[in-house]
Amino acid sequence: MELILAVLRGLPGDVELDEESAKTAVKHLQEHLNDKDAKARELAVVALCKLVTIQEDVPVAEHAPFKAIIDLLEVETNKEVRAAVVSRLPLDGSSLPLLLARGGGDDTALVGQQLYLRLRQDLALASPEEDEGQVGSGRVAASPQMRRELLWTGLQEGRLEVRKAAQELLGKWFVEDAAGDVTRLVAALGPQESPELCDLVLDQLAQLQHWQPQAWLQAAADAADPGASPRALAAAAVPAAAASAIPAALTPARAYVWLHACRQVDQLVRSSGQAAATRMAASAAQAEASAGAQAEAALDAFLPSAADMAQLCLRVAQAGPAHRYVASVLLQLSALPAFNWVDAASRAVAVEVLQQLIAAPAVSMMADETSGSNGSGNGRLPPLGCGGGGHWEDAVLTLATAVLGGGGSGGGALVEACLPLILSLAEQLSVNQETADTEAPEGAMLQVLGYLRLLMVRAGASVSPAASAPLPPGIYAAGTGNEAAAGTDQAGGGPGDGDGDQGEEEEEEEEEEEVERRISLEQAVRKLAGHAGRHASPAVRAAAVRCHVVLALRDGGLERALPAALSVMAPLLPLPGARDSRNSSGGASAAQSRKEAEWQQLPRRAAVQGLVDLSLLWGEPVVTAALRRAVAAAAGAAQVAAVTERMAAVGVMAVDGVDGGAATAMAPTEEGAQPAVPPPQAAVGVVQILLQLTEGLVRKLQGYDDYAEAAGPAADALLGCARLAAQWGSQQRLAAYSRQHQARGAGFSATAAELAELLLVRLQLARVSPALEQQPQLLAVVHMALGSVRELAAQPNAGGAAYRQLLAAAFLPAARCAMALPPPPGAAATAKCAAPELMEGMARELGAASAAAADAAAAQLPDIDEDAEDENEAEDDDVGSRPDGGVRQQPHQHSQRQQRLAEVAAAAAQLGKMVLEELALVAIERDEAAGAGSEADASQGGGGSKRAGTSRRRRSPLDTHGDKAAQAYTEELCKLPSLLLPAPVLMAVGGDDLAALGFLGRRAVRFAETELRPDKVVTEAALRKLRDLVEDVENTRQERAGSAALTEEDAAPLLEALLARLAVLPSQAQVTAEVEADETWDLTSGSGGDQAQQPAGSSRRSGGGSGSRATKSTSTAATGRATRATRSKAAATGGRTRRNDLRPVREDDDEEDEDDGDEGGDAASAGDDSSDDGDAVDVVRKRGKAAEAAAGSKARGAAAAKPSSSQTSAAAPAGERRSSRAAAAKAAEKMQVLKDNDKVAARLVRLSQGEAR
Repeated sequence: MELILAVLRGLPGDVELDEESAKTAVKHLQEHLNDKDAKARELAVVALCKLVTIQEDVPVAEHAPFKAIIDLLEVETNKEVRAAVVSRLPLDGSSLPLLLARGGGDDTALVGQQLYLRLRQDLALASPEEDEGQVGSGRVAASPQMRRELLWTGLQEGRLEVRKAAQELLGKWFVEDAAGDVTRLVAALGPQESPELCDLVLDQLAQLQHWQPQAWLQAAADAADPGASPRALAAAAVPAAAASAIPAALTPARAYVWLHACRQVDQLVRSSGQAAATRMAASAAQAEASAGAQAEAALDAFLPSAADMAQLCLRVAQAGPAHRYVASVLLQLSALPAFNWVDAASRAVAVEVLQQLIAAPAVSMMADETSGSNGSGNGRLPPLGCGGGGHWEDAVLTLATAVLGGGGSGGGALVEACLPLILSLAEQLSVNQETADTEAPEGAMLQVLGYLRLLMVRAGASVSPAASAPLPPGIYAAGTGNEAAAGTDQAGGGPGDGDGDQGEEEEEEEEEEEVERRISLEQAVRKLAGHAGRHASPAVRAAAVRCHVVLALRDGGLERALPAALSVMAPLLPLPGARDSRNSSGGASAAQSRKEAEWQQLPRRAAVQGLVDLSLLWGEPVVTAALRRAVAAAAGAAQVAAVTERMAAVGVMAVDGVDGGAATAMAPTEEGAQPAVPPPQAAVGVVQILLQLTEGLVRKLQGYDDYAEAAGPAADALLGCARLAAQWGSQQRLAAYSRQHQARGAGFSATAAELAELLLVRLQLARVSPALEQQPQLLAVVHMALGSVRELAAQPNAGGAAYRQLLAAAFLPAARCAMALPPPPGAAATAKCAAPELMEGMARELGAASAAAADAAAAQLPDIDEDAEDENEAEDDDVGSRPDGGVRQQPHQHSQRQQRLAEVAAAAAQLGKMVLEELALVAIERDEAAGAGSEADASQGGGGSKRAGTSRRRRSPLDTHGDKAAQAYTEELCKLPSLLLPAPVLMAVGGDDLAALGFLGRRAVRFAETELRPDKVVTEAALRKLRDLVEDVENTRQERAGSAALTEEDAAPLLEALLARLAVLPSQAQVTAEVEADETWDLTSGSGGDQAQQPAGSSRRSGGGSGSRATKSTSTAATGRATRATRSKAAATGGRTRRNDLRPVREDDDEEDEDDGDEGGDAASAGDDSSDDGDAVDVVRKRGKAAEAAAGSKARGAAAAKPSSSQTSAAAPAGERRSSRAAAAKAAEKMQVLKDNDKVAARLVRLSQGEAR
């Protein structure tokens, strides 16, 4: 290979091999692409790229030798070979995307460096069609998306070699392709599409000394071009035509470079002033002051005065939609501190400009009739009313904030000046309280509501809902009575028509009226958004919800704004029995496209997002309580309306001026319709709603082969779970502070630990769920939230202890549920489920957090060790005079230190005990199930024994006989204690926990050896890890003074407490059950045959099999009626939601089989041995038997109440199914018996149902 390559390198450029020799060499080299020697593969790649010539009519990716090299890049493990491919493969339009896709994400620095060096040589910035002035042709042109991804990834690369290569690529593009013109480079990147990338590129150019903002501003100020600087543009004569007033050179790229350069120079001015003030040496201070003065002079020469800048912004905005983006950049530029808005004349001009920009529909709602006007990159920035995203309105309010002030004390002045302008715009667009529901145009409503929401945001949260502003002439606030007063004045004539004696009284009345003619933010929201919830447009309804939410997020919004916002949001939330008034049928019809379905979800998404925002500010318990009151009030109003409608239907009373007969003809009632039943209080809550919406992401949908799509409300709810879980610690601290300072304000309540545990379980399952594989950004947010939880758990304070306890409590529920999830990408080929990988990751995280907290706590206690040593030295002097015979007592400081470390390791130790007990219970249940099957074989024969054994195994928590996922879960239980208790954590564990861990570990090892290892449920390697951990625990306990082994009598209360905790975990049948798809909320469950609404890569299961929908034989309308009927029935029978609840609930049953005790006892005695823990084993077996009987009774009750998730509704005759009301009554009776008999389990049940602690 080296000889062939040397020959090829030695050939002159004008010499070519004959065709036969070339074919033979190419064939020989292609064979060596699969050589086992990496050096041979590398040489083969280099030789092929040098030997094979590129054919003009054949793309590189389709040429056989190059195609083989591209395929090699995907599977090659040697970095030198991959580097040879990316550095020598010929580039064209077909090979470039493949090379970037397969080599751009390489994890080695060598390959990344070679890729950027190769692109620097052969990749051009833009094609000649994109940039006519491009320098350096003959290279492959990068698409806009390619160059953005290359620069964004490379310039932020953590590896120095790759980042330097990316900087060389940027320098080559700037110097050669853009000819040193920074405006041309920014235009190629697109400031409208990627402003963050443009900022990064300009900062890198300044860092590499390719471009200096201050020198560039000075040169632009000295240029004779009228469009080179804002000062020259403002001083230019204004032509008659507004469009021709803007020079062609003023492009979006040039305006963006203006903004970035001015920001950098202004920052230099301020930093130089601060440095000059803090320098001690006079020369250094003088140098800093001189640098700041030069930068300030450059800004003054480049920028116009404040009044001229305001006029320039208005002139560019009036030039047309094609210049709206440039106008928005100028508005942001006018907010720089370099402009003096304190001057009264400048402020007056700016207020007039704001009046034109906001209140004039000709400017504020200027539509673009050009095709593709909403596209980006062409200078157009549509307003909200024309399909925009609010960037234009935000830029206008940026100028208003700079002129009038915003946030803190300036927010009131901003509301005082801008709220009348918004009301004037609404009046001109015919948006008022009467037309907001149906008559007002969609664009006008979006424009007005968008301005109102952004105004409240810009004003700051310190501006209360009671902040008011003067009403414009002719506009009245709702509910003030001014409308009637205006009508009286018009009917009675002017003020001069009365007697002269009434002149003073009329003047006083006018003064009082002027005082009353003000409107608050709360009244404005009620006036403009109060009735918009009934508008036909989903976007308008979503905008109205956002306005109510922003109002409730203000100081003082707890009393009135929060209940009002929740009353608007309640019909949009997935509550039992609640429906959207505009879309009561729920899901998308067969004719609806995916885009239309997403459009209909906008109000619901706004409600979910607002619910999370309110919970973060006011606390989840406060928002949940207010939501429950709003739901109860809505249910009461619905019942009153239903009674009134019935009375009107029978002619008893008239409704809204319509007699009974007319009302009957207009609104016929459905036969057998049931009145609205309010949902149970436990089903209404912020956390319950978020869990319900995200349940389809971690469990399969009935009738589908995949999970719900992580989009729409489900994605918003998952983001809400992440935000609440990450902020739980800060809310706990705020709640503690609020309890200590109750006199200063209303108390703050944080989310209960049990609910936070459920949120954390959902996040842990989401990170291994297949539903998030196609959503990398959402998955990154989940990982970020979990990373924040890990960092907080590593703190040695009380907040860290709370988070560690939270991680420990969420471990086993998440592990149980993960048995139903498939293995994540990158898992071993033999993996059966996601549980082992999730369990290992969570155990490592908790162990690492506990170890870090233990090290930090030990570092904070050095004085205690020194004090203990001093006391020991003092005790050595008089040790013989002690009354105890010279025996030294343990220092109090040492015990205090150990107690402090034990508190740090308490969560890991508690979880270790639960894991060991879980492993022991799995072995016991397996032994009892096998014993029950053997007894049935001996007494009943083959067929009956099989049925009895199967029934017995189904009642056990985990089926380790035939379920591979349960076996993988059990094997991972053996490995977990060593991960949870590394050496630093084990040394910090308290004496009592060490004794309990030793006792539970010995028993778990014995049961695993006798019950699990013979059947190969666990491997010898996993069992060896468990033995080593138990040995380490025993050695640590023996070395610890005062730590004795746990006796059999002392083990009984411990086992009972652990059994009570494990009994409430979700069973294997519960975690494998599928969840019912909701057509109202799930985009994937739209009825009909729209494939765009199904999960990515999934399809519906055909036929009427287990859990499937008969899509071919059932029409869309019939399916919708069946779904609504099912929901109504569920709401009437106790408020069961659409999701199968996975929250742990322990139930008991009085109707236990009498022979269960005998079977359990026989199995226990058969498996007992002569160990020292024999009595404790009996206790465990009895407890396991009781939990098993309860689980079996629960399963029988559930089977009698309704079919399981794997059965269709037609599987059992109607006479054999127990009614839902009877099932609910029996469940309530069971719960009451359990609460009376077992206080510990009753508390767990209450917590699992979401009741207050």
